[in-house]
Amino acid sequence: MFTPDQTLQALLHRTVEQAVRYGKTLVLVTPPELRLQPAFFVSLGHAWQQANASHTDAGIASTQTGISIPRLRVDWCSDDSTTMSLTGWLDRLHTRKCERWLRRERLSDCVQLSRCLLIGKASQQTSTVVMGIAPEGRPLPAWGTAVPMQC
Repeated sequence: MFTPDQTLQALLHRTVEQAVRYGKTLVLVTPPELRLQPAFFVSLGHAWQQANASHTDAGIASTQTGISIPRLRVDWCSDDSTTMSLTGWLDRLHTRKCERWLRRERLSDCVQLSRCLLIGKASQQTSTVVMGIAPEGRPLPAWGTAVPMQC
């Protein structure tokens, strides 16, 4: 049985692998009843930092060693028909809440949330790694690799 930390680490490993090896963006496809909470993004940020721990030298900050930790950009798709509705407004409010949690945990330097209509294409350069989140039924771009989430 996987622990949440192991699951997030496996997800992040696969995200990087898809980007670097195949030029694809890994997309978590969420069921309609699932709303990702700020704690998910904080855990994701901590797992990202842990996965990149090898970039620091015995606890010395990466800015001092000249090695920068790549940033994880999470493109969080919203339904384009609701961006101007109450639901779209609530989605933006929820995103800001998640961003505040990331700032409070000092993770905003390594994890960036982006509400979007289209998930970005992965770059094979690892300065920024893109991961997508989209609701079920949302068409994905050709460069997206779907990973369905289940409740």
